[in-house]
Amino acid sequence: MNEYGQIFLCTDGGIYRSINSSSTWEHLELNTTRFNTIGTIYINSSQLLLAGSDFGIFRSTDNGNSWSIPGSSSGKDIRAFTKDSSENIYAGTYRDGILISQDFGKTWNNFALSNISIFDIFIGSNHQILAATRDGIYRSMDGGATWEFSNIANMTFKDFALSSEEDIYVCADYAIFMSPDYGKSWNQLNYFGPYLEDIYVNDDNEIFVGTASGVFSSYDKGLTWNQFGMEGKLILSLKQDSLENFFAGTLGKGLFYLEKGGTDWVEENIGLSATTIRHIDINSTGDIFVTTDAKKISFSIDNGETWIDSYISPTQVDAIKIDAHDNIYISAESGVIRSTNSGNSWNRLNFDVSPYFVSSIEINSDMTIFLGTSTGQIYRSTNDGVTWINITPIGTNGFVNTMAGAGGDKIYAGIGSFLYYSQDNGNNWIELDVGVNGTIRSLAAQPSGTIYAGFWGKGIFRSKNDGNNWEECNEGLEDDAVISIQIDDGTGNTFAAVTKSVYQYNEESRSWIKISDGLRTLFLRSLAISPEGYLFAGTQNYGLYRSSKIVFRKPLPATYFLNQNYPNPFNSITTIEFSIPQTGFTTLTIFNALGQKVETLIADHLEADSYSIRWNASGLTSGIYFYRLQSNNFTDSKKLVLVQ
Repeated sequence: MNEYGQIFLCTDGGIYRSINSSSTWEHLELNTTRFNTIGTIYINSSQLLLAGSDFGIFRSTDNGNSWSIPGSSSGKDIRAFTKDSSENIYAGTYRDGILISQDFGKTWNNFALSNISIFDIFIGSNHQILAATRDGIYRSMDGGATWEFSNIANMTFKDFALSSEEDIYVCADYAIFMSPDYGKSWNQLNYFGPYLEDIYVNDDNEIFVGTASGVFSSYDKGLTWNQFGMEGKLILSLKQDSLENFFAGTLGKGLFYLEKGGTDWVEENIGLSATTIRHIDINSTGDIFVTTDAKKISFSIDNGETWIDSYISPTQVDAIKIDAHDNIYISAESGVIRSTNSGNSWNRLNFDVSPYFVSSIEINSDMTIFLGTSTGQIYRSTNDGVTWINITPIGTNGFVNTMAGAGGDKIYAGIGSFLYYSQDNGNNWIELDVGVNGTIRSLAAQPSGTIYAGFWGKGIFRSKNDGNNWEECNEGLEDDAVISIQIDDGTGNTFAAVTKSVYQYNEESRSWIKISDGLRTLFLRSLAISPEGYLFAGTQNYGLYRSSKIVFRKPLPATYFLNQNYPNPFNSITTIEFSIPQTGFTTLTIFNALGQKVETLIADHLEADSYSIRWNASGLTSGIYFYRLQSNNFTDSKKLVLVQ
């Protein structure tokens, strides 16, 4: 925080600045094509900012509006900044010791402790220097000319804090130490709490620590400790402003604020996206469902503009799959939960692999359910999840990372570094030889026999004949760590997510075209295609991104068609799909068994396209109903059965 009260936030996606006490945030452009993790920042009173990244130092002299990169720091992994009374600035690095700048960060030179990782630096008023390292603390009493090493404990030492009484505190992995004599001797405090990340001591000598499970405080110099909120969150950084309000930076949960004297921490993430999106799937009407690292299932019915939490699990939620009838299956609680009403309620299937978990879910066109587990097993249910049989290929060893149906009874499974194929719903398997050794992270298949296999660190391979022959398919990719491959069923458009970029395959040039403008992340987790032709990308710590424009358009329908609603019979909610090849006034109307109009779902001028409408009949009684589509000179009706 600078003297004007502006707050600067270091993240694994660059630097954010708030000029209104964290109410809103703006992302600062660092003038680099590389996506940098910013781990530390230095601020002085003349609008000088230094940002330490995993690939060097960024320097700004105008409060972060523009940045330059001192060449002498390039390639260094910067972990800490501090300065001495002569305005010399010191930087602690990973495996490159301490650097020094004597010209306000314009140039940098090696200073001391070469080849040692330095996680924090403390400089006293009389040239004392302390350096926190992986194995202990280095101490110099002559401005860095000579050093002595204190092997206090076999831990990584992370952060220093100075009290108003000139006592120095340092936190290590699971312990806190205090020195009354500038590091000559150290006393361990009475702390036996969670794993430590950061320490802060205020002017009243009250100690606060950020841990793997919230904030803890001590008001008696470390004799006793109490939880200070933020339970269950990993706290990476703690700071107090001039008004004694607290700010806590977390891993994957963003920034939180605690007003002086308050007890409730408030999330301060407007302009920040701090959620890890583990998996995404999108139903036939365009509703988006995601699983997050906050153990939540959330959904959006407005293309990602707003979100509703549908389910909070006691354990991590992960894989997600939506079937042809818009039933949603999600890996949770060492098994699978399912919603048949668009996420309004959830029921657990009769499947449990405790203490392990379901790592992959696939559902084929005849509604057969396949579950892959973290133990390398594959299970199948042909009766809606009531009973299961083990259909694991013989001799497998690994983690079922991915499965892909290819129409009919065809299914592929990536288990560790092996790819298996079955033409009979998993009764028999054959191992496919892709010609490369690596972990299979993603599969995407089509009924035509085309199959894409994405490997971690090996790129993408493709077969056009059910896996009998393979070709490398990496032209245009700038990264070979594949996260996800998705094929749009209607058009055949193919997309791939690698570590931090998204690509679309161009069949004519036989190469991948990068389409990542505006996507800011160090690590992608998932990819999905909406019925409207938008791409959605889930990221590590930076939420969900939507493509700024439609990436493809589906061909217009050739004929009028009214599909049978699904599910049918149904309980409260069902989906009706129809296609119109010509623009015109269109109505979709519900009637009861007596022919009386119950509800008009559509009465509007519609463009030629395919449509999907969800009908909520929760206010009606059980019985037989009919729905009728009229558009131009076309009319068709079908029967539906409501069972409340």
